[in-house]
Amino acid sequence: MDLQCFIIHILVMIPLSVSPTTDGLDDFHPAEIYIKSRSSTVKVEEFIAIKCAIPHQINSNDNFNMYLCKNGVGVKMGPTGQKGECDFILKTVSELDSGNYSCVYSSKKYPVANVSASGQKTIHVKVTGKIWSGMITETQRSVREGEDLTLTCRITVTLTCAELYVYLCLNGIGKQVMSVSCSIYSTSTTFLLSKVKHEHSGNYSCVYSTHNYSLSEVRKAGENTVFIQVQGKNLLIINILTKN
Repeated sequence: MDLQCFIIHILVMIPLSVSPTTDGLDDFHPAEIYIKSRSSTVKVEEFIAIKCAIPHQINSNDNFNMYLCKNGVGVKMGPTGQKGECDFILKTVSELDSGNYSCVYSSKKYPVANVSASGQKTIHVKVTGKIWSGMITETQRSVREGEDLTLTCRITVTLTCAELYVYLCLNGIGKQVMSVSCSIYSTSTTFLLSKVKHEHSGNYSCVYSTHNYSLSEVRKAGENTVFIQVQGKNLLIINILTKN
């Protein structure tokens, strides 16, 4: 009896898991990105609105998923409407939300955490420290033009930090800043207005933050307002107005 040999080939199918990326795949396409908020720089606990848009006209029957990515990693996903647009809102942001944002879209739906992609255009979002309202008091009841005026800002919130920046604001815009050590003993800061003139007239208040802002960035009033009107060599008229 002849001995015959048979060779049997067995094909083994092993499933592979592939994380979606833009490298070597056509799943993702770059989208336009726009800031809908006033600025891409916001403060802690504020929100920022971002619009992503497909850069060409789409058919009404097309279904796409838009992905908002930060530093090349997906953070949010939403469907595009008939106009090929999707709005994202980052609520109560923290400093961890700072970064470079871009948009991509795909006809497929992926878990956001698995998306590693970047659009052609990016916007930089900067989240800075919160600004708290202080209570301002005047240490002098009357000052003539050419004399000095001191205003004291009382810190109303105990913070854990290394340094605190206190801002004296005139008509809601930063005018002077002083840095103080951040501790439970730092409860007040005094500002000196030397040789006051007519242009010193206005509403004074104070705010403070752990972030060192430029004076032009500080646009907020404190818990109360001190109105100062300089009239030549006459006495300054000082009224204290407290927020309701």
